[in-house]
Amino acid sequence: TEGKGIDPGGCRVEEQDCELLQTIYRELGEPDGVVGAIRIGPSGRTRTELELQGKWSDMQASYEEVASTDRRRSALCGLVDCTQAMRRFESSLQLISGIRQEMPDLAEQLRPRSVEAAWQLSSWDRLTEALQAQDQIDTKDFQVQLGDILLQLHERNEVKLQQRLQETTVEVAHAASLAAQDSYTRAYQHLLRLHLLSDLHWLTQKQQEPGIAQNLLTRCDMSRPSFGARQALLGPLKVALQDMNLRDEAKAVELAFSRLCRKHGEPVAMEHPDTSFQGTS
Repeated sequence: TEGKGIDPGGCRVEEQDCELLQTIYRELGEPDGVVGAIRIGPSGRTRTELELQGKWSDMQASYEEVASTDRRRSALCGLVDCTQAMRRFESSLQLISGIRQEMPDLAEQLRPRSVEAAWQLSSWDRLTEALQAQDQIDTKDFQVQLGDILLQLHERNEVKLQQRLQETTVEVAHAASLAAQDSYTRAYQHLLRLHLLSDLHWLTQKQQEPGIAQNLLTRCDMSRPSFGARQALLGPLKVALQDMNLRDEAKAVELAFSRLCRKHGEPVAMEHPDTSFQGTS
C-alpha cells in the first residue's frame, strides 16, 4: 500500500515524516533508529546527519537559511544548540537574550541552555538570573539542577550543596533504573550523570588532598566514554576546581580536555576563558 509520506519513485519518506521518526527514536534512546530514519529520508545530508558527524558549522548555516521562514522558532533553537556545541557560550547567551525579547514564550524552553552557558563561563550573576524561575527548577531538568549545584558550591553554602547533590542523585538513579528496563543505551546518559554527581560529591570532601585532578581524570579514563561523554564529565569539574581556587588542578583538567579536542578535531578555544589560563602552553 502506498503511504502518504512515501515518495513512490524513490521509496523515501518525506522530510516532515523523516524528522518525526528521528524525534521518536531519539527520545527512545535508539541512535540506530535515528540513522535508519535518515537513510529512508530525502536525498542529501540532513541536519541530523550533520549533527551525528559533528559538523556544527554546516548545521549552523542550515539553520540560518530557514530562520527567515515559518520555521524560525525551531531554527533559532537549533542555532542555540550549535553555538553551545562549538563552545561559544557567550554568543549563546547573547542569542538567547535576543530570542527572549522576540519570542518570550521560548524563554522556559531555552532556560537549561542559559544555565549551562552561564556556569561554563563561571558567570555567576547570569547563572543566578537564569535560575530565578523556581517553576523551571521544579521540572527537574538536569542542566538546571547541575547549575544550581555549582551555584551553591560557588556561594559556599555547604548545607544546600549537599542537599542538592543528594536530591539530584536520587532522582537520576531512579530515572536510570527505569531506563535500564528498556535498554542500556537509554540508561547510559543517566549513568554518566551519576558519575558526574559522584565526582562532585567526592571533590567537596577531598579538596585539600593532593592529586585531585589526576584522580578525576583516571576515573574518566577508566569509563572509556566518547568525546561527548568526556566533555559532559570534565566541563563541570573544571569549573568547580576553578571556583574552589584549585587553579593548578583546574588547568590540568582543562589541558587534558584540550588534548582530547585536538584528537577528535573539535574546537578547543572557549570564548572568554578564565584569566588563570593565560600564558599556559
